[in-house]
Amino acid sequence: MFGTSYKLVYSRLISVSKIKISKRLINCHSCGIKLQDKNSEDTGYYIKPKVFTPKGINQLDEIRYLLYKNQLQNMGVPEQESMASEIDNKKDNLLICKRCNDAINHNNYKLDEFRSIEFRDLEKYIQSPSNIVNVVPLTEFPFHFERRLFENPDYTSSLLLTKCDTVIKDRKTLSKSLPSFIKSLLKKELDININKIVGISSIKSWNLANALSMMKNHSYLVGHANAGKSTLINSLIERYFGYKITKGINSSTKEQSIDENKRREFEANPGLFIKKQYSGVSHIPNLTRDILQYRIFNKVIFDLPGYSRDYDKNKLDSVIKKDWLDRIRKTNLFKIEKIRKKRYRTILGNEDGACYTIGGIFYLIPPSGTINQIIKYIPGEGYNFKNIESGITAFNNCNNKSNKIPHPLTKYCGIKDNIQDKGDYVRHVIPPFQGSIEIVLKDIGYLLLRTTGTYQYRGLHEIWCLRGIEVCIREPIENMNDIEFSNRPLISDTYEMGFEVEDTFNRMKEMYIERTEKDRMKRRFLNKGKDLVDIVKVKHNESPNLFWYFQW
Repeated sequence: MFGTSYKLVYSRLISVSKIKISKRLINCHSCGIKLQDKNSEDTGYYIKPKVFTPKGINQLDEIRYLLYKNQLQNMGVPEQESMASEIDNKKDNLLICKRCNDAINHNNYKLDEFRSIEFRDLEKYIQSPSNIVNVVPLTEFPFHFERRLFENPDYTSSLLLTKCDTVIKDRKTLSKSLPSFIKSLLKKELDININKIVGISSIKSWNLANALSMMKNHSYLVGHANAGKSTLINSLIERYFGYKITKGINSSTKEQSIDENKRREFEANPGLFIKKQYSGVSHIPNLTRDILQYRIFNKVIFDLPGYSRDYDKNKLDSVIKKDWLDRIRKTNLFKIEKIRKKRYRTILGNEDGACYTIGGIFYLIPPSGTINQIIKYIPGEGYNFKNIESGITAFNNCNNKSNKIPHPLTKYCGIKDNIQDKGDYVRHVIPPFQGSIEIVLKDIGYLLLRTTGTYQYRGLHEIWCLRGIEVCIREPIENMNDIEFSNRPLISDTYEMGFEVEDTFNRMKEMYIERTEKDRMKRRFLNKGKDLVDIVKVKHNESPNLFWYFQW
């Protein structure tokens, strides 16, 4: 099964068993939870290295666990040497719990073992006063921005925007234009002054020095699951001398002693040392479940578990196929090069409800008579259907397990077979716009939607998304150098409506009035005595963004 004989496996296990094993309790190298080897059903269970008898050699799961862990596969050193180093590394044991090992290395996991937590659950880790770094993926901004971090007087908070290489073309724009734009936007929308805003790309190593510079000693990285915290930590570890440290180390003398030992270990084998310090990164959200502590360039940085505002909503893993989620969450299947080519697909709106989809995750339906270009920043194959019913029917056929021959549209299907009809989707109506907008799907990515041809208002665009996915729109961030901050809003929620609503424009007006009841200063055009339809019928030099309003 493992490409080697049982005799060889047995001999390796015997040799490993002769190595002295530390009895001190340690934490999982991947998720940070305290390890225990007593109860396989309890949190933090790991299989303790031991001598296997010939009878025990039949326990193949345990053999695989010991011999084929992530460190043995990726460190590029002989298996026996790696295992010896793992078991006998005294202060920096690389053991990981059974849950993390099965999930990362064997793609075997249960969703209820990776539960989301709420923000209030994180506060137990944060001391006051504290230095906070709110980590937010720019691809999904303004989602994941946590305003209460910047309104709490006990926190000194800064904003770190990750995954910027997907949105921003070059480092110069990222360093100069983006912070100024985001600062002005948040001041205008929330009256919040943020002095420190840095945009980075961990993959391209853009602005890592600025990111480290903005962090004070003892800073907490706070962000949603898959915001890019662990990837950032790993990039900083590679670029600057960094390593994991044991919780509770406060004495400067102890820190200096540990630092000297780490440097000697680094000089002995730099590649192995760096990989031993890595934070666990996975396509599975909520991998980290306890605070992880790092020392990077004489600063202590705390990596907190990811949290979620909507922890009780449907998880994407329950409705979207794993290989699609792998690409969405930027694993090795995520092809960023294809996204950067900015190839667009054209879709013509018609009376039948022609629509565009990526995998069945959503269906974008333009108004009849419009010409629309779509540039996707979401991995996966896109496809046009005659209407949403046709798409749902096609993907149901793709997921039909009785098919002897794969359905011709199987490669376009990214949803699981529990998605059966329109009731599994939520109808989001998009407020009026002119030119281009970006449609942001939380935890998925975003699309650039551009209407072309001579401007003429023909109705409202809609996007039907899998239930549980949050949606908003924004003016394209890549155009930020051309955006002037006037009274018009730049970000807006969509308007969820029932299937039966026909007059979406007037229903949107009613919902807009309801949403702005406690924020009347943000209302626009309602008191000008004009027919609001007349406003959107006319092409404006500056898009009026009628009914645009975002509930922060």
